[in-house]
Amino acid sequence: MRITRRQYLQGTTGLVAAGMMSNPLAALAQTALANLPTTMIWSTYDVGSTGYVEASAIADAFGKKYGTRVRLQPSGSAIGRVKPLTDGRASHAWLANELFFAVEGLHEYCAPDWGPQDLRTLLGRKNAFS
Repeated sequence: MRITRRQYLQGTTGLVAAGMMSNPLAALAQTALANLPTTMIWSTYDVGSTGYVEASAIADAFGKKYGTRVRLQPSGSAIGRVKPLTDGRASHAWLANELFFAVEGLHEYCAPDWGPQDLRTLLGRKNAFS
């Protein structure tokens, strides 16, 4: 029996759709989001910058959807955004290329006390990871 390309694509699409609808991980993710802390502190770019506006919009959405209060802590330098995160004063940081430098221990982060940092990426733009 020979399957045409159209039949193959229709069957594959059906399987993917069925898998997505029955995925228990989606329900688990919604439950995890419902258990957010009541207050979070995010280290962000300076007030008025695009990064601050984006973080502010996401923080506002978190507040409306989950009732979580997000306090934005602005800073104009890379060290100023990473330091609260490594000290535990902020739970998240709105970072760009300084994340790469901090993880690899390059440029400002090559000092022994800064060394490579153990940081994780939570969210990024589609073209940021290509």
